[in-house]
Amino acid sequence: SGATANILFVGGVKPNKGHARAIRVFAEYQRHFNDRSRLIFAGGLDERLAGYVSDLKTLASRLGVADHVVFTGSVTGAQIKSLYVSADVFLCASEHEGFCVPLVESMYFRVPIVAWGVTAVPETMGECSFVLEEWNESVFAAHIDRLVEDGQTAERLGTLGRRRYQEAFAPQVLRQKLDGIIAEVAQ
Repeated sequence: SGATANILFVGGVKPNKGHARAIRVFAEYQRHFNDRSRLIFAGGLDERLAGYVSDLKTLASRLGVADHVVFTGSVTGAQIKSLYVSADVFLCASEHEGFCVPLVESMYFRVPIVAWGVTAVPETMGECSFVLEEWNESVFAAHIDRLVEDGQTAERLGTLGRRRYQEAFAPQVLRQKLDGIIAEVAQ
């Protein structure tokens, strides 16, 4: 494909978010599948973690992908929406996530997802993405490539994601769940 593939992760730049893992997956993807791609980390950079960010940039350099890894820093609502709209794949390599809001945002924007299936991720995702239980950078890269190259699969997963959003996470659904919980607790 002629266009640059945009691989997105949204979340604060913190050690538990798996940025180093994502960079290693991306390097594998760049090397074996598509050197016209970029990895975009959208999220605030805490100056107390400057050393961590510097280590991530060093890792990207060592793997030969530094020019293709973008740290946006804090973004506005409009900017984040643009990032989702232009993303080909959402990559979640987080080591532990409670409820991961960016996964739900990806579903809303029909961005297909490749995620490491740890902690609450599989429960959040349902059937609408590639959730990989084993950590294997080559397998992650191959799944990203499939979503970038196979428009039908990407669209099908994007549509399933949007449906999952509407069934499980839309505001009116969450309001009903909350009303149910309050009714139970009030018994």
